[in-house]
Amino acid sequence: ELSIYDIQYTDVQGDYCYESVYDQQCVRTSGVVTAVNPGEMSSFYLQDPNSDFYAGIYVFDGNQNPVLGDEVTMIATVNEYYSFTELTDVSSYTVESTGNSTIPTVISTGYLSSCSAEGEAFEGMLVEINNVIIDGVDEYGNWIVNDGTGACEVDDYMFDGDWPEPAVGQEYASIVGVVDYAYST
Repeated sequence: ELSIYDIQYTDVQGDYCYESVYDQQCVRTSGVVTAVNPGEMSSFYLQDPNSDFYAGIYVFDGNQNPVLGDEVTMIATVNEYYSFTELTDVSSYTVESTGNSTIPTVISTGYLSSCSAEGEAFEGMLVEINNVIIDGVDEYGNWIVNDGTGACEVDDYMFDGDWPEPAVGQEYASIVGVVDYAYST
């Protein structure tokens, strides 16, 4: 069995943004479900609670019914989707336990400002950013936020409810979500 860390970790940027050395390989791994897409119940995030870095991964599969806090073991194929590491084609999915905690890792927004080794370490992980200011809102409703260490983007992909429309300059004490990599950000 490979840990999520084993699947995610690389120190080579490569042609794009730190692709997994296990791309297109079938692997067995385990972790706790930290986020479930409310619109697509089969897309979710899995995280190893025993690791602080390279511990999260996105799972894209149409046959599972993940529940927050489930510890699962699965066999799936590693896929790099435009430099975003994900597990697809799940061939085995076993719930080992339920009700596990999903505590976010506190990070600074500057880690997520661009493709970087520091940001890659948090890809797929449940994180919390604190004391952020809305620097802007783009044409898709994505927020540009900054805690003073560098701007990053917040989108509504895994949000369940009515997406707020903050004003530029509005402050949030904290925002919790999973780290995604798309469109080179």
